[in-house]
Amino acid sequence: MEKLNIYFSKIDAMRFFYPGFWATLPEAQKDRYKKQVRFMEKYAGIRNEIIKICGNDKLIQIIEADSEDYSRRLAFMETTREELLSGADYSKCETIEDISKVYSASLLRRLGF
Repeated sequence: MEKLNIYFSKIDAMRFFYPGFWATLPEAQKDRYKKQVRFMEKYAGIRNEIIKICGNDKLIQIIEADSEDYSRRLAFMETTREELLSGADYSKCETIEDISKVYSASLLRRLGF
């Protein structure tokens, strides 16, 4: 999987891509930048949503401490958000393994096992 730098923001782009220079960039470079910005916005949106649901950023800290791979972090955050919205209780989680156990138990409960 391609590693993306999600902290490359629009402010960074303005610093490097002054008006007129953007038009001279190859389409592949423009597409790569746009992909990074979309990924960053999705990551930040899910991160903020989990913080709003939980009232703190404890789960986010656990997930971000587990891996340097942003795609893996995003996958954990998406599944965590889904289970939080379905009623899972992540309040006692201290490690990524605890989060995985709560997710598994919640998923099995929702599936009727």
